[in-house]
Amino acid sequence: MDGDALARLLEGLPAHDSMAVVVSHPAPALDRLHAGTRMPVVRASHGLPLRPGHIYVSPPEARVALAGQALELLPPRQPMPQDCFWRSLAGTARTG
Repeated sequence: MDGDALARLLEGLPAHDSMAVVVSHPAPALDRLHAGTRMPVVRASHGLPLRPGHIYVSPPEARVALAGQALELLPPRQPMPQDCFWRSLAGTARTG
C-alpha cells in the first residue's frame, strides 16, 4: 500500500475512542496522515502506552511489537516487520 492509499484508508476511519491503530509502513509522512484524520497521529516510540483514539506510526528503522499495553521498538531483522507486531498482539491477547 502506498502512502496515498494509506492516507485515504485513515481518512475513512471515524474518530474512535475504543481502538488504537498501529501503522507499520516504510515511510509515511506524519503530517500527511494527520491532515486526513481526526485522530492524533503519533510517531511510535519504545515504551509508549497505547491510547484509544490514536494512530501510531512505526519509524522506518524499527519493528513494532506490543509489550502489555505499550509499544516496543525492536531492531529490524526480518523481511516482514508486521509479523513481529501480529505475534506480539496474539501473545498479549492470550495473556489478557
